[in-house]
Amino acid sequence: AGLGLWRDSLRVPETAEAEEVEAWMQLVVLNFPETCQEPVAASCMQWIRDCMEQAQYINALMQSKSCVQGLGHMLQQLILKGLSAECCNLFAEGLTALATVLPTAVDVLWDIYSSCAASEDPGLRSIAQALLHSVDWSTATFHKATVVLKFLWQGLMQDSARAKAYGALIMRLPWDFLGVSLDPGVSSEMACQFLRLVCTLNLLEPNLCAAFLQTVPQPPIPEGHQPLGTGPKDGTGILAHNLWLYVQPRNFMDCFPGDTCAEALKKGMVSASNCNKLIINLQTLCAISHHLNDPLVATQVVLETQGAMFTVLVDPKGCVFHVPLADHLLLLQSILLPLGMRHGTNSHPIISTILWCLTMSEPFAFYRAQMQVPHALGTNTGLTELQTLVQGSDYVQKFNTVRSLVLRYCASASDGLARQILNSAALLVPNMLIACDVLERALEAFLRGAQVGVRASGVAAATLSLPPDCSVQEFVDICRGKHCNLLVLVLLRQMVPASCFTRTGSVDGSPGLSTANMQALVHVVDEILKIKPNPEREWDILAVYCFLVEIMQMPDWNMRHQQVCQCTQQALDSLSILGGTGTGTHTRLVDRFSFGVVGKRNPLVTHRFSKDMVLANTCLELYALKTVKRHIVHLPKSLAERVSDISIARKFQDLEQRGLDNAAMQPLVRQLHAESVEGPYGDSLFVLMHSLQRLLGAGCLLHKL
Repeated sequence: AGLGLWRDSLRVPETAEAEEVEAWMQLVVLNFPETCQEPVAASCMQWIRDCMEQAQYINALMQSKSCVQGLGHMLQQLILKGLSAECCNLFAEGLTALATVLPTAVDVLWDIYSSCAASEDPGLRSIAQALLHSVDWSTATFHKATVVLKFLWQGLMQDSARAKAYGALIMRLPWDFLGVSLDPGVSSEMACQFLRLVCTLNLLEPNLCAAFLQTVPQPPIPEGHQPLGTGPKDGTGILAHNLWLYVQPRNFMDCFPGDTCAEALKKGMVSASNCNKLIINLQTLCAISHHLNDPLVATQVVLETQGAMFTVLVDPKGCVFHVPLADHLLLLQSILLPLGMRHGTNSHPIISTILWCLTMSEPFAFYRAQMQVPHALGTNTGLTELQTLVQGSDYVQKFNTVRSLVLRYCASASDGLARQILNSAALLVPNMLIACDVLERALEAFLRGAQVGVRASGVAAATLSLPPDCSVQEFVDICRGKHCNLLVLVLLRQMVPASCFTRTGSVDGSPGLSTANMQALVHVVDEILKIKPNPEREWDILAVYCFLVEIMQMPDWNMRHQQVCQCTQQALDSLSILGGTGTGTHTRLVDRFSFGVVGKRNPLVTHRFSKDMVLANTCLELYALKTVKRHIVHLPKSLAERVSDISIARKFQDLEQRGLDNAAMQPLVRQLHAESVEGPYGDSLFVLMHSLQRLLGAGCLLHKL
């Protein structure tokens, strides 16, 4: 009985006035019973079609916005009931006819279309297809709201079927409003949402994306800005659009929080055939980041790139998909390194992403980072094939190139960036052998950028972080094996007790000196004596022995102890060898010094120093002899004879003779003659290091250590 009464309420007298018709419409539409079944739904749709044949009803609908919105709500309720095929066809025809006679209904039909397109029911999807092709979407205005643009993007990201449905709708919508200069805040949010839509369409329908962008009008270039350029030559012309000039950092970070590209990979939107489109998207984001020049935006772009590079997917059949290493190399060169050089100092995630490239691209990383996905990936590459691939010579060559580029990035870092790397590299790179290379290059870059006149080795020692679960001694052994001598020097400074660097104390072994400090210094000297020259950079062994001489000047270096005297004797022997004046069993080495090469069958190799290097080593030996001479009253006879005036005079004479053809040596010899080592330790040594740097040339950083 109630159903019959409701049907009767649908009848409106033909003689009714427009106001009465509108009232009836509101009564029916806004109070539509949510418990209705399909027969009522069919009757309702038939009534709507009857209404469309009478002008007074159409006029009433057009004059009442609430009626149109209520009608949309009513139809959505009907869709949720699960309609039969017959009813679905009736709805498809009715909705198409409604949009034809009632343009304002297009914005209501958007909700109907989205509900039908997202349904698993074939009948409802047929409604969506009918609406897509029959409705004139050129009058739509609903997508001018940024929240709808976000909803459209979410529809694209659901699955492949929905993505095609939403993509087809986006292609048919009018975008003329984007060509109008809007309020900066509004236009920025709109531009970011639209940018995300375009990037997603570029993955789904790359061929249609280029044509689509050509239909979107260009807004005027904001005052004080320049076009971003043509962008990557992929035919889409994404970067050439002026709309991105309206992007602001806050809105950009809302739309690209760092996992958007990885989400596209997980959804199966990126295949091996369209990986290049993913690269184009990321390069476009990078160009916008350069335009904004904001470290937070750069960080988000790097995180997006990281998600694309290091996501490895495995489907139920065991097939694997990942971005090829060749694209890793391209992304590193075109995005990570440029942004890292520009913003790495102010962004820890950028540094960590670049350093992860050293290990995350290794074969084992694919197994560690894989992620299971429920859908087929469309690839025939399994884990076995992947293992064979990553062990191939082509892969190894590309990975070596990646590693070389990252190490070059560390070596060319600015002062601030080098500090960041020194502080974090050992924590981010799990392979300690690789971490040594990274830290050594970053340390050299830090020294190169340090201010002249400031001893940077102490700052570096305070900044450098050790690998987790690794002691200083263990890391020293690893670094020494790789000939990372500058890094060893900084690590040894960390091993010296802080109180040893104070400038108070006596040089005659007074009772107030610390025995514990003395033992620590002896241990450090023993470690220094194990260091061999770096075959690629010879001056760093001189820097290490300068630190040894500095230790010998410390008040806690108590020459009254036999152990200290023995270490001093060994240190002077090594300095003699380095300076080419060794005696006894060392005379056969003269100006050579042995070093070990890791991985070689014959690890013992002799290195011939340059002539200037030999002269510099001799100068340091003379300075060390004058340093030890301060303790002559406590020295054993053999050591006292070695630092006697006669012995030192002979060495000066030999140095002058060997340096006759070197104009820089004469003032250096005079400086050594006049050098006083009686003042606070380290001061005169630092002056000598400056002079030795001038002797060795611009590539030597001795004067900053």
